[in-house]
Amino acid sequence: MELALGGDVTCLRMMLDRVCPIRKGRPVNVDMPPIRSSHDFFAAIAAIWTAIGEGRLTADEAAALSIVMGRSIQAIELHDVVRRIAALEEARGKQDENNDTSPT
Repeated sequence: MELALGGDVTCLRMMLDRVCPIRKGRPVNVDMPPIRSSHDFFAAIAAIWTAIGEGRLTADEAAALSIVMGRSIQAIELHDVVRRIAALEEARGKQDENNDTSPT
């Protein structure tokens, strides 16, 4: 740090590279429909294919977006499974309560 403050350009560049690293990617401008369910996935894939065809996305950018979309779908599906399990457990609990209160 002393060398950088003393005017050593190489040390200054090294310090700045660590404080403000050069961005490796770029923001992508793709009109993507919101993904709220697994049914929305196909419209999102179509938007990516359209952007590739129009030259707004490279294959690498499309691959990165596909990974994000895949993770989104996994999260949505996991949420759906957890919600369905909770509903089944609640129904089972009510069934058990009815069995416990019914005359034997």
